[in-house]
Amino acid sequence: MARKTRVEFEGAVDHVMDRGGRREAIFKNDADRRRFLETLGEACVRTGWRVQALVLMSNHDHLMIETPQANLVAGDALVPDDMDNASPQAARAQRTSFSRTL
Repeated sequence: MARKTRVEFEGAVDHVMDRGGRREAIFKNDADRRRFLETLGEACVRTGWRVQALVLMSNHDHLMIETPQANLVAGDALVPDDMDNASPQAARAQRTSFSRTL
C-alpha cells in the first residue's frame, strides 16, 4: 500500500522517519551521524525548518520538524536517505565504510 500524500501547511510539526533497507545500519559510527547532522543543519538553513527533537539509531532515525513554510517535501530532497543523496564525497565515504558500491 502506498504512503498517503503528505499534507503541508505553514507551522506544521511533522514526524519524519528514515529506516535502512532490510534493517541494515544507516549510521555505522559517530562520523556518519555527524555528517547526517551537518547535512540536516544545511537543509534547515536553506528551508527554515526547526528541528524540535531527533533520535539517531544505528538503523533508523526519527525527527520532529517544524516547517514555518509549507516546504517539507521540497526540503526532503536536501536530506540524505541512507546517506546516498548526500554530497558525493559523503556518499562515497559512507559506501566505502560499509564496503558498498553503487
